[in-house]
Amino acid sequence: MWEGYDLRPQYDRSKCSKCDSCTIEEICPTKAFSNERLDLTRCFGCGLCAHFCKNDAFDMNTGDVDLEIKGNQVNVPIICRQSDRLRGNKLSNQLKKLIETQEFTL
Repeated sequence: MWEGYDLRPQYDRSKCSKCDSCTIEEICPTKAFSNERLDLTRCFGCGLCAHFCKNDAFDMNTGDVDLEIKGNQVNVPIICRQSDRLRGNKLSNQLKKLIETQEFTL
C-alpha cells in the first residue's frame, strides 16, 4: 500500500512566510517543526504539514486509496498517516534478521 510514497516530508525554508501563528507548529503531533526547522528525528511522517501549510513549504507524497462508495469508484487522498513507515520498516528488518539467525523463533 505504501510503496512509492514518501517516508518523510521535505521542507523548503524559502517558501516559509514566517506566519505570525504557524499552523504547522500548532498541529504537528510530535512537535517536530518549530522555529522554521524540521527535526526529522521527531517526525514520524504523518503528512499533516504537507497538507496544511498555507505556503506549501512542505512537500510529501502521502498517497491515496481507491475505494468504492455507494457503487462509485472514489480516489481518497491520505491526509494524515498514523503509523511510522520508516521505523516500521527498520523494525521489520531487525525482526527478519533475528528469525533468519534463529535468535527469534516462531
